[in-house]
Amino acid sequence: MASVTIALSMSLVARIVGLVRNPPEQLFASNDINAYTLVVAFLFTFLLTTGFIMMVCQRLYYDLKVAANTDVLTHLLNRRAMMHQLEIAMNQFYRSDRTFAIILIDVDFFKRVNDVYGHDGGDMVLIHLAQILQTKMRKADSASRWGGEEFLILLPDTTLDQAHELAERLRSYVETNPTPSNIQITISLGIAVIRQHGNSVESLITAADHALYAAKKNGRNLVAIAN
Repeated sequence: MASVTIALSMSLVARIVGLVRNPPEQLFASNDINAYTLVVAFLFTFLLTTGFIMMVCQRLYYDLKVAANTDVLTHLLNRRAMMHQLEIAMNQFYRSDRTFAIILIDVDFFKRVNDVYGHDGGDMVLIHLAQILQTKMRKADSASRWGGEEFLILLPDTTLDQAHELAERLRSYVETNPTPSNIQITISLGIAVIRQHGNSVESLITAADHALYAAKKNGRNLVAIAN
């Protein structure tokens, strides 16, 4: 659409310039037809230009909004955007008793990955895990880079059993699928479900964090459920 607008505007301007440089005898004649033609040409150019500027501004606003909510490295939601999604889920829970679960994920021995493969290797691990999350989650689920090597998944309309099944599937897939550069990793996961493990965003995150800590304490590469 933008390219069409530019082409039409340039074509119209070129015609006007051509007429001014090589005008027919009647172009500057003082009559209503010429006045009407010039007014229409001006309005047409003005509307096309205004429309183009509006499209550019709208696209710029969209790009800025996406950038503000997206983690630069993994292209998942960032922490701020996920907090907003969690608040929405919490409001839906209180209004219509719509349940949800969260899974907090941590890459095991991530510091060792950075030490052995460098920060580029660490970045590749995070990107690899983000891609797995995006392909293995349901369409209604949301994934975010929570911070460092931690990720958080929001699972709407999900029971504890369903969340546990997804977590185990993710854990197993990550364990058996190294990065394209053959870096082998494992993950630990902590699960918490609204009402069962907390009645606020903060309490639910804390419960999932405690479960994640238990998974790592008990040997890593495990799924743990909040108490």
